[in-house]
Parts: sequence; structure tokens; C-alpha cells
Amino acid sequence: SLSQINDYGVVILGYADKCGAIPNTLSLIQNNITTLEQYLANGGVIWFRGEHGGCGDTADQNSALAALGTNIRVRGISISANNTTNISGSTVLPASLTHSATNGLDGGIALYETSTNGYISVAYQKIGNGVIFVNTDVNGSFTSPSDDLYNGIRDLVTADEYTPTVTTTNYDPNP
Repeated sequence: SLSQINDYGVVILGYADKCGAIPNTLSLIQNNITTLEQYLANGGVIWFRGEHGGCGDTADQNSALAALGTNIRVRGISISANNTTNISGSTVLPASLTHSATNGLDGGIALYETSTNGYISVAYQKIGNGVIFVNTDVNGSFTSPSDDLYNGIRDLVTADEYTPTVTTTNYDPNP
């Protein structure tokens, strides 16, 4: 429960698996916003696990992200891609992550892009002393995250902000 969080760790909100709506996530955030804001202020990480368009409800996801205070938004598209590539230059985050489909992200600092078309699929934003980390699929590497992925996410709290070295393609609303 959110009443048990402290100033260190990774709290996961959003999708656990499968498709559908997540209306309870928005109300959970709104009803516990003071706790979540304090958690971020103390250096905690909130990992928002999203889902690709046609599977996850885009409006629900973006409402939850807005309630968390981040400028990261999902685009509501579905990208068939099995791999994302680390573009952050981080030596702590894994070089690549797998999934079965993903979604484009806008806002935040890009960490991973899809191998097929260069859409940003993982991003983060520092808020207070903490981090909001957003990915756009719950399959593959995100279903049972490795220690490397958890350690990399925690590293974002103390790391300098990364600047992607790869130029991504422009957003195409009709891929």
C-alpha cells in the first residue's frame, strides 16, 4: 500500500499486465498525492508502466501522468517492435530491453527508442529529489524486471540528466 512507502525504492503504478483501462490508478494517485509528492521529494522513484495504443487507454494513462506532475505523455499509437535501444549513454541501464509492442512518448528525457522506427519508448523526469520513470509496454523485460533495470532506474535519482545522442524520427500520427 502507498502508506508503506518511504524515501527510497521504486513504486510501480499503471498496468501490471494485459490491456484495458486503469481508472483506479488515477483515483489512487489523486487520493494519495501528498504521500506521492513527499516520496518524490525524498528521492523515491515512481515507475509508471503504460501500454501501447489499442491495448491501453491513452486518456487514462495521460490523466495519471498529469496527476503525478510529469510532462511525459503517451501518444496512443501501437508500434510493433520487439526491442528498444538505450540511447541515454547510461552504463548502468541495460543496453536493450524487450517487449512485444510499444507506444511513442512525448516529454521527459528519452532513455530508450524502438529499434524499428526511432520512437521514444522509455523516458524519465526528475521531480523534487526523485524520478518519474515511464515505459510503454508491460511485456518482456518489464514483466519481470532484472536487477540491472531496477539499479538503473534508481541510478536516475543521482545521475546527471542524460542527453540522448541519437536523433529520433518525427512523430507520425498514422504509422
